[in-house]
Amino acid sequence: METCQSYGVQFYSLSMIVEKLSMDRQSARHKLGKLERSGLVTRFKESEKLLPEFSKGRPIKEIYYRNRKSLEKKIEERYQQKDTEWDKMWKAVRILRQFTHNDLVTLCNANLENVRYFTKVYTKAGYFRVPKGRGREKTWMIIKDTGPRRPHYKQER
Repeated sequence: METCQSYGVQFYSLSMIVEKLSMDRQSARHKLGKLERSGLVTRFKESEKLLPEFSKGRPIKEIYYRNRKSLEKKIEERYQQKDTEWDKMWKAVRILRQFTHNDLVTLCNANLENVRYFTKVYTKAGYFRVPKGRGREKTWMIIKDTGPRRPHYKQER
């Protein structure tokens, strides 16, 4: 979708998409067909042409497309996703700096098991630690703050 949008409202051909994405014509045609069926792009012209490298054989079908306005809306929606529970917890941790599991449960309306797993994963990754000391409940501390967006990586269960 992003490749189609990069051409703006101008027209583009199947060959241009194939060249930009470095994929075979059949796969590119299939993906553009899906976008066309969903109403995001419009096919407006088809022609047959011979490739310069081949003097014999069946000519290729060149299809020309144009973006619809709904494609831009779809791409904008894709990047404006709602925060997940983990995103909310990460923002809360950055504000609090020191926190307990119950703090995150109450502030983020999160499930206790999810909070425990969140702290476990980020502790193993080196973002949180439990300072030495005694108390009834563990107090966690953020030691590596990478910014407002939480770090993403493969989580092992």
